[in-house]
Amino acid sequence: MKRVLFLSLWANLLLAQPPNDNCANALQLSIGSCRNGQTTQNATAQGGEPTACFGTVGQSVWYWFQAGATDSVLRLEIDVTNLPNCTGTLAIYGPYNSAPNCMPTNAQAIHCDIDFLGTAVSGNNTSHYVDVRVQPNRYYMVQVRGFNCPGPGDRYLNFNICLRRACNHCGNLCLTNLCNWPSNSTAGLTFAWLDANCGSIYFSPYADQFSEVQFCMSFTAVNTTMWHNGGHENYCGGGGNLTSLTWWLYNSSCGLISGPTDFFSSNQMTGLTPGQTYILCYRAELACPHVRFIPFTYAAPLPVTLVEYTARCMGEAVEIRWTTAVEEGVESFRVERSLNRQTWEVVAEQAPYEHSGPKTYRVYDLHPTGKVIYYRLVERTTSGSEKEIALMEVNGCGRLRPELQWRQDPPRLTFTPEVGGNYRLVVYSVAGHLLLDLPFSAEGGETQTFPLPIKKGVYLVLLYAPTGEVFQERIAHW
Repeated sequence: MKRVLFLSLWANLLLAQPPNDNCANALQLSIGSCRNGQTTQNATAQGGEPTACFGTVGQSVWYWFQAGATDSVLRLEIDVTNLPNCTGTLAIYGPYNSAPNCMPTNAQAIHCDIDFLGTAVSGNNTSHYVDVRVQPNRYYMVQVRGFNCPGPGDRYLNFNICLRRACNHCGNLCLTNLCNWPSNSTAGLTFAWLDANCGSIYFSPYADQFSEVQFCMSFTAVNTTMWHNGGHENYCGGGGNLTSLTWWLYNSSCGLISGPTDFFSSNQMTGLTPGQTYILCYRAELACPHVRFIPFTYAAPLPVTLVEYTARCMGEAVEIRWTTAVEEGVESFRVERSLNRQTWEVVAEQAPYEHSGPKTYRVYDLHPTGKVIYYRLVERTTSGSEKEIALMEVNGCGRLRPELQWRQDPPRLTFTPEVGGNYRLVVYSVAGHLLLDLPFSAEGGETQTFPLPIKKGVYLVLLYAPTGEVFQERIAHW
């Protein structure tokens, strides 16, 4: 009796139902991980179980998963591990607003795979994955059914099931070196140039037909308007190969900017910020397999793509700094200053650096002369043209500097007041003796000249302005 009881218990264990035999007990799939699954011959058909994908009710097991906050495509991988010629079926349902705990309906099926063969999905001999378009943060259910395995217990599968982010998902890029053809048209572009300078995508019409946002590549904008295209090798013979091409444009954080857009209606991207990174995603429907697809962008780059331009007070000097992301055909930069934006004088000239990537330049105006000063940045190209590319105003920096000019007659002090009003000029010897205390009135912009009663030695000159500011200058006469 004990022996019979033991065998009976062992048989029951072999025929036990899988823990996820029905929808209410579905097991969770986590992004980036896998689970072992089994559709044992003792799995039962739950009442109301959907049959839209399978045609008939059968022994199936259930899983559920939640998409991430930025997910648009997730990859479901199925690998049969017991017999290579087992067949199975796969269905995906959703989306749901919360974790599902009840039976989905046929109408909620977003993917049906009525015949995956061993390790193959969708009838392809090599592919064992399905790329599924999902909505961020939404929930989905997965149904796996074993069918027609030869031998004892012919309606079960042993399998591994994995959930991953698709290779070209917006937040999980595989190809990031989307190159730029440096012209505003594809005239003169060759496949050899693409092959030598750009990265390739390998895809087929079988494995990639389920994702609407299948291929994603990042690129750096070189102009406010750009175009995209691609070169390819295929097995199509003389016929056409692309039946449709749809694209989406995202910012670097996967935020949607535009799309979906039909490529054959428009392949132009507008409103870009030069120097910033963007992500281009598209889905291609194919008439035949492609060996390689090489995507690229093109736009005539600006001579200089300016990322930053600043002018700020640094003590009694002004620092002018600028950063470029792109420099094409630039011979030199020139920084100029003005008090009225009409007459300009050169502060510094700078040749472009030779290293690649972003470049930061700094020059200094050691003698700022005015309460309000304008600094502009001018580019000179190798063709000889010049253009102002940046302008900045600096307030309250520097000081009025008396310019001492020596002559055979007594020395004179010459300066140009910025604003009109009542001034006071005071001169001391280094011993502290007052040599001159002269109040006077002046109009802004008028040059003033005063003889100074000084001999050889060092002196301190103070200028009291109507604004309440006091400017001082130490002078030496030998």
